[in-house]
Amino acid sequence: PLARPVGQVLESTPSLAGLLGGHRRAQACYARVAHLLPPPLGTQVRPGPIDGGVWTLFAAHGGAAAKLRQALPTLLAAVAHEDPPITEIRVKVLPPAAP
Repeated sequence: PLARPVGQVLESTPSLAGLLGGHRRAQACYARVAHLLPPPLGTQVRPGPIDGGVWTLFAAHGGAAAKLRQALPTLLAAVAHEDPPITEIRVKVLPPAAP
C-alpha cells in the first residue's frame, strides 16, 4: 500500500531517522530537567537541538532567558552524564510569533 504511518517513513529514511533520534534525545533530556525549573518558567522553555555536546534551550522571552541562565549549572549537572555527554547548554530567545 502507498499509505504508511509517518513514524515508519521517518525511521526508514536515514537522514530523517537521524533528525528524529536527535529530537527524541532532546525531549528525553528536557524531561530529566523540567522538574528543576520553577513553575512559571517551565511553560516558557522549549528543548532545542543537541549538536555535539551542546544543547540549546529556547526561552519565550528575554526575562525567561535570564531566569533560565541562572538555572544552567543545575540543569547541566542533571544531563552531563548523557551518552554522548552534554558539556554546555545554550539559551536562545524565540522570535515573537507572526500575527
